[in-house]
Amino acid sequence: MTGLLDFAIRFGIPFQLCIKLSEVHAFRTEKLSLIAREINGAPYTPGFEDATLEYKSGGASLYKNYLANVAALLDRPEAVAFIAKGGILRFLAEKYCPGLIKRFKAGPSLQVTEFQRGEQMILTLNNSDDYYTVDEVTDGQINILLGHVRTGHANTELYLWPRPELLEQFCDHMKGYMSNSMHQYLERMWKSVHVEKNYEWRTNSKWKAYLRRGNKGRFAPKVIPSTEDFEKGKCLFARAFPIKWDCIALRDVVLPEVFDPISHRD
Repeated sequence: MTGLLDFAIRFGIPFQLCIKLSEVHAFRTEKLSLIAREINGAPYTPGFEDATLEYKSGGASLYKNYLANVAALLDRPEAVAFIAKGGILRFLAEKYCPGLIKRFKAGPSLQVTEFQRGEQMILTLNNSDDYYTVDEVTDGQINILLGHVRTGHANTELYLWPRPELLEQFCDHMKGYMSNSMHQYLERMWKSVHVEKNYEWRTNSKWKAYLRRGNKGRFAPKVIPSTEDFEKGKCLFARAFPIKWDCIALRDVVLPEVFDPISHRD
């Protein structure tokens, strides 16, 4: 189990680690006091809305407000769900909260175990349908982590970090997982913000142009997989892993003893 989780987390592969609704009680390690229940349960009450940044003035002032929002967000129980989102969301969540992976591995959060507000679904496992649940973050919480800002102008939204779908579509470094070159690319973005203090919020259009520039010149990836490469990879994966990983018990998923991650060949 640990080896599989480490593998998925390390390469930023999106996944869901679900538990049966009927087994949630087994993960309740402590009884909350009345005040603790009220405080922790406040975000799960009807009508609660996450605060969104407003663009009054840019620069360091806006960034400090962003950091305060992110700190509050990642302190919530359900923030562990960012780890399973993979990609840039896992990268940012781990950067801003280094202990988040450890919290994720400790099991489902209070969102699931106490307040039953995680994502719920019906899955077929071993030819039997059952209800499952998993920690989940909302689109609004994802926007907070990405530094979404309302400007007051119609159709104008700003982000401190690029949205995951933009990376998938316009960044050649993103190959469906966190390759070495993708990780280095994100590290350069991180350095620009946290070391060089370049607090620049961009529209989605400007982020597209930024990501396209990273596909050329000295920052371009050395290898860009083609459609044929991905098809070949699917065939090799199907041959090496005859069992379908989706919707099977974690204890039944076994990694091979020898695995050659393709990130070595970036």
